[in-house]
Amino acid sequence: MADLIIKGARENNLKSIDVTIPSDMTTVVVGPSGSGKSSLVFDTIYAEGQRRYIESLSSYARQFLERIDKPDVESIENISPTVAVEQRNRIKGSRGTVATITEIYDYLKLLYSKIGVTYCPNCKTEVRRYTVEDVVSELLKSYQDKRIYILFRFSGSPQDLIMSGFVRVLVNGEMFDLSEGQIELPPEYYVVYDRFKVSESEMNRIWEAVERVTFLGKKECVIYSVDDNEYKTFIFDTICPTCRIKFDDLDPRLFSFDSPIGACPECKGFGNILRVDEKKLVPDPNKSLFAGAIEMFNKPSLRHIFYSMINFMRDKNVDVNKPFNKLTAKEKHYLY
Repeated sequence: MADLIIKGARENNLKSIDVTIPSDMTTVVVGPSGSGKSSLVFDTIYAEGQRRYIESLSSYARQFLERIDKPDVESIENISPTVAVEQRNRIKGSRGTVATITEIYDYLKLLYSKIGVTYCPNCKTEVRRYTVEDVVSELLKSYQDKRIYILFRFSGSPQDLIMSGFVRVLVNGEMFDLSEGQIELPPEYYVVYDRFKVSESEMNRIWEAVERVTFLGKKECVIYSVDDNEYKTFIFDTICPTCRIKFDDLDPRLFSFDSPIGACPECKGFGNILRVDEKKLVPDPNKSLFAGAIEMFNKPSLRHIFYSMINFMRDKNVDVNKPFNKLTAKEKHYLY
């Protein structure tokens, strides 16, 4: 990018100065008070960058933005859209940051929610929500000319399957026919919906089988490769295929510290944690509660709270005459 060239800057107390600022470098503007630093940086460079950016927007978008006058300058070349972080604090809330003020944070949340990938924290497996199109594409790509079974998990009685028209089940890689008599089945087993050799000519059959199994298998489709003797599970929901843990869909609020959904459960999104500092609360841990170990309760205005605390601790069967450093963790929990 070319250098920023400013000619004839006369904003406020600037006396028609010419400045060239190198690109891709950090430039610091210094000088005594009243020398025109802010007039150059904010009232000239920042203002012109903002003005040109707004002018590049559509007339519909410009009607919602404040109009910025052209600064008093002969010419500014090679200027890009500008962002100003001024000294005065515009942050009105304790959660405000540079990213929230410049609205960059909103775009980051959208970006992460669109390109983010969920991984199970237990088994480190990618948690992916498949579609019927994904499964069909995977079958044509990885199982071309291989014999496969389209399966779904089932835990009901064999009679329910027979009444629904299903007679073949798969247990430990071995197929059984329910119509041939009583079979010892585990609590959960696979039902064979269809079996065929994967090829382009079977496209319609593959689509129909995967769509139907998605419904019968409660958003899950299992492929058994006869040639490879291996199973592959496709889940049509954000569920870990190994641990069976359900995850939320990626949402911009998950990446927002200002939302209960995405905020840290410890600090609630504020970035700091309030904890009791025993050294400040109890200057002399050899004192007992009744002798005034809690320093702030010794003030006359807080004596009524002191007696409430003593009565409460006695109700919890805590010895208020015991030195503070002898109290157990449970007794301190009552105190706090």
